[in-house]
Amino acid sequence: MRKAGAVTALLAATGTAVAVGTAQLASANSATATAGVNIRSGPGTSYRIVGGLATGQRITAVGKPHNGWVKVQFNGSTAYVSAQYLDLKSGSASAGPASIYTKGSKIATAALNVRQGPSLGAKVIGYVAQGQNVTLTGKQSRGFAEMLYGGQRAWVSAQYLASSMSALPKDTGSRYATADLLIRTSTDPDFKIITTVKRGTELQTTGATRNGYAQIVFQNAIRWVTAKYLSNQTVTGPTPSRPADSGGSTKGHSSSKPAKQDPRPAPSTRLPKIIGTRYATTELIIRTTSGSDFKSITDVPTGTKLSITGKISNGKAQIVYGNSVRWVTAQYLSTTKPRQQDAPDGPTLPKIIGTRYATTELIIRSKSTANYKAYGTVPAGTKLSITGAYKHQRAQIVYRNAVRWVTAEYLSKSKPSKPSNPGDGAPVASSNKGKVALAYAKAQLGKPYVFGGDGPNSFDCSGLVMRAWQAAGVNLPRTTYDQFDASPHVSMSNVKVGDLVFFYGPNPSHVGIYAGNGQVINAPRPGKTVEYTPISYMPVAGVTRPG
Repeated sequence: MRKAGAVTALLAATGTAVAVGTAQLASANSATATAGVNIRSGPGTSYRIVGGLATGQRITAVGKPHNGWVKVQFNGSTAYVSAQYLDLKSGSASAGPASIYTKGSKIATAALNVRQGPSLGAKVIGYVAQGQNVTLTGKQSRGFAEMLYGGQRAWVSAQYLASSMSALPKDTGSRYATADLLIRTSTDPDFKIITTVKRGTELQTTGATRNGYAQIVFQNAIRWVTAKYLSNQTVTGPTPSRPADSGGSTKGHSSSKPAKQDPRPAPSTRLPKIIGTRYATTELIIRTTSGSDFKSITDVPTGTKLSITGKISNGKAQIVYGNSVRWVTAQYLSTTKPRQQDAPDGPTLPKIIGTRYATTELIIRSKSTANYKAYGTVPAGTKLSITGAYKHQRAQIVYRNAVRWVTAEYLSKSKPSKPSNPGDGAPVASSNKGKVALAYAKAQLGKPYVFGGDGPNSFDCSGLVMRAWQAAGVNLPRTTYDQFDASPHVSMSNVKVGDLVFFYGPNPSHVGIYAGNGQVINAPRPGKTVEYTPISYMPVAGVTRPG
């Protein structure tokens, strides 16, 4: 018995399902769980969770309920369960063997939806980021694991959980690439490319698939490839003329050897003939299609030389870019290379067609895109000279004898009566500090997340918060944990723009700046950029108001 008890304790400590005593823990004082319920170290919700019971599971009760809690025998010691979720009548029917699970912690190996129930049809109530810690109750059902999420029970897909990012998921075998494949960091559209592997490369798969991609272990890290280009047969022969890694929606792996390839490229995959070159007369988006459903591949700067095919569709010109067929806006192509617009001499500047007033503090940007350089800010009420050009929701202006850009929605034909933000160098009123912090955060949208980053080119979550409030004249600590205790707490119902919203309590691991409309601006995680995120996507730990 002593040896068996030691084994039970060891299994419990590792988060393994433990059948305590015999299979059903039945006794004269047995109690049956009427719902999924936590087992706690003490008689109250503030005590640590040490395990959990599923509906119908039985456990041995010690004595009668006291103050709404029942003492129970658990893992060779005693613990507590809420009395309202126990049926203390002797002989109550059990739904099955009473496997009691201890609490465990796993790491999400991919971005996961958090659902109300253990099925794909259950309502999505939140989101778990790749690499985020997940606290489990131990219950599993239909491939889903129950977790604690914002103080409540919820479910995530169990196949994407691992003990650690270094303790990689178990591989289920190998598959072979049937085409040259991109090795991706994630299944998200904003994935990073690690490298490309050649057709025939053997890859170690985990069995997990998501959005048409298969999870693999590559160079001791979790990565993803397009699932439909994997086969369980060795692939030989020449690589097709173009990589087939287009990220389709076919789920799972191919289970048979690919059909024999015609060595001649198929007409549909052969690149069109290039008839000449043109230069971009402004920053151009490289598009996947000529229609409105395009995806943006990248942006190219003014003066970029592009290879054209002569085909025009929907005002877009077909080009060959990166060994693929792409599209750009035709009217911004020229046979001659344009001069630099940012040159200080006046004749190269575009024609000014009128003026507009800033309705709030505005960032003066070098470009209309996310990789702009900031040339300072102007206060509300500033008169700006516009050219009539608009791109990416930015308006082109002539500012200090150079072409610049500002956010178009904050321009007005009439001068605002009261500036919404103080001017440069003016004392910042306390009521406006949150707006100044928010304005700074908005100016960083699109900049990459880098762990430990605090600007100006990259940020992590607390680095963005620190710099934003520093711009408003308030110095905050560097880490999320310290920032949580550095300012007065306010209720979520009283949240205002600029307030700090903390997530994943009770010791928050993430923070964002409230931007209104139920959203925060935040630097989410590696592979993402500073962006807007709905507060409802993450469990709120608290709100503070610096200043």
